[in-house]
Amino acid sequence: MNISKLIMDSLSGLLVAFIGFVIGKSWDFLKLKIHIYAGQWFWYPQKAKPIIQGKIFLFLGERGGLLTAEGEFEPLVHLEDAQSVIKLKGFLENYYKEIIVTTNDSLINWDYPVISIGGPVSNSITRNVEGHGFYPLRFLGTPYKGDAKRAIGSDDGADFFSPRHDENGSLVEDVAYIVRMKSPHNPKNILLIFAGCYGRGTYGAIDYILSTNNINMVKRTCGPDFFQLVVRTSISSSKSIKNVLVYHSEIP
Repeated sequence: MNISKLIMDSLSGLLVAFIGFVIGKSWDFLKLKIHIYAGQWFWYPQKAKPIIQGKIFLFLGERGGLLTAEGEFEPLVHLEDAQSVIKLKGFLENYYKEIIVTTNDSLINWDYPVISIGGPVSNSITRNVEGHGFYPLRFLGTPYKGDAKRAIGSDDGADFFSPRHDENGSLVEDVAYIVRMKSPHNPKNILLIFAGCYGRGTYGAIDYILSTNNINMVKRTCGPDFFQLVVRTSISSSKSIKNVLVYHSEIP
């Protein structure tokens, strides 16, 4: 047995493995940087300086929950809205030094960018902004009562998007809108809204915009300013989701 050759072959194998590892890690790092750079225009106010700096407020609404021992309803956050916050917060750490999550809109400082998560049923910011007609589509038929059918559309009916349920009543498709607009409280900053008919649509809208390909396409289609998008989310039996952009419109 040629010991020297065996050692050289082993070292060569280790070197090849090491080079492959380094290249793999470098490629993963490069993809992450491309992903972060691609989304910077969306998550930052216009002409903001590069990362990581400043703060952003992430607001999600609450709904009536279970009775407390004192006989009062304890507000609860939708599970899927909470999952959306967890997913989004981790991504925003690539841009912002401080991310403040709150369910109390009185704690929001509008001197900073704000993200509103959830539809008008539970989210007061989404509900209040909708009432001023800043963008073309809104939630139709609100406030919802009982088993009312939910939908997003225009008042004239020209655009209409609604969730879909199967024969057992299970949700198989949801719709949500994404809005990037000037903050109504501070036009120098941005307000981002992710609002679905149900929580699954809200989660799907966030998942959609976190894709590098999708956010680049939105920039080409709508420009880097202000717009409204509608995303349809399909839910399979395995609970995996597929998100498709079905509407886009620039807004002033």
